Amino acid sequence: MRAHRWITLLAVPGLLLTACSGDDDDALRDQITELEASRDRDRDRIAELEEADAARATRYERSLETQARVAEIIEDPTAYGTEDEVLDMLTELAADGASMDDTALGSVGIRSAWRNTLFGDFDATIVTWRTWMSEDGSSGGSLWTWEGTARNGEPFTLIGVDLTTFDEAGLLTRSVVDWPYPANEVARAIREGNG
Repeated sequence: MRAHRWITLLAVPGLLLTACSGDDDDALRDQITELEASRDRDRDRIAELEEADAARATRYERSLETQARVAEIIEDPTAYGTEDEVLDMLTELAADGASMDDTALGSVGIRSAWRNTLFGDFDATIVTWRTWMSEDGSSGGSLWTWEGTARNGEPFTLIGVDLTTFDEAGLLTRSVVDWPYPANEVARAIREGNG
């Protein structure tokens, strides 16, 4: 008895479809075609979204790697070779034309910025205390301490923050450095110390 019900249930839609007139067949085919096209558009959109998510994840991870590598190198630059070798490593982590825009010291290309920061006419290193990254890896930042010996031999310590942008490959494109001090205080600490 049960098998008979299933056969009846399956047979009725088939009978209804074959009983449709020619116009109804055309309308049904049009609906099926429209539904299939809609399904295909949905599949394409899902594929696009998945691809975009994968690209964001890749950019995020690459940007995080760049950020971590920069922090590692600048904390102890002498551990990574000569001045030029260290600058080469840092420059490889940046896109062509990357710059550092310092609210107290001005804007320069990234290689010059790192040379001035790490190898100027004073001895200094940077300790990174906290970092953050946007969900898509396009921007991030850090809170750090720049410390060393000023030009006159006195110690200096400055706290700063940077906001950095990254390209699709996770390379640094621009870093904006800001300070909780007036610009002249930053310059004075580098010259005369503040310790």
